[in-house]
Amino acid sequence: MKTNMIAGLVLVAGFSSSAFAEDDCCGKTVGGQVFRDAATHDKLAKVVVRQADPLLELPVPAISEEARVAQSERPKSLVERSEILHSGGLVTLLPKRAVLHLPPSLASAKSWPEGGRLVRWEEFYRNNRGWIKTVEVTRDQAEGFKPLPESLIESMSKSSQVVVATYQGGPISVMPVKVEEKPIDPEITENSKTPEIP
Repeated sequence: MKTNMIAGLVLVAGFSSSAFAEDDCCGKTVGGQVFRDAATHDKLAKVVVRQADPLLELPVPAISEEARVAQSERPKSLVERSEILHSGGLVTLLPKRAVLHLPPSLASAKSWPEGGRLVRWEEFYRNNRGWIKTVEVTRDQAEGFKPLPESLIESMSKSSQVVVATYQGGPISVMPVKVEEKPIDPEITENSKTPEIP
């Protein structure tokens, strides 16, 4: 029985060695089919290097001088783009122009104290409701398309609290009102011409 097993192993070993033959294309042939090795990282990297990147062939868009200056003047950090309020070791960041009124007595609240802990607006406002008042504004008012009501502006000027603009509960920047230029009436311009002297 042992001799039959040994003969079988020798036969299988002989068959497997004769069945696999090296192919010219770095593969192995079994029964007429070619089996190649899997692609390695180095082989794939060489193929990718040979292909041209179509994005590099696109023309670079020209940037106007105004856009270049605007990009260079833009504040880089979140702190530079925000207004700071602090009280009792807590600090919060608000969007620029979100503070509508800051009385002189609270001017020191607009700085970052040493060792201050940054918290979200909700937590900061919850702990400082006594000296902060929020005013809900519309989207048009925030974008400068509609002015704030005169009564609100008057009451803010007399307030001893910091007034923060909010939209749906969160602080928002309020841009200056955009003044629309009225078109010139052609009849008025014709009548206002200086008379010609003969």
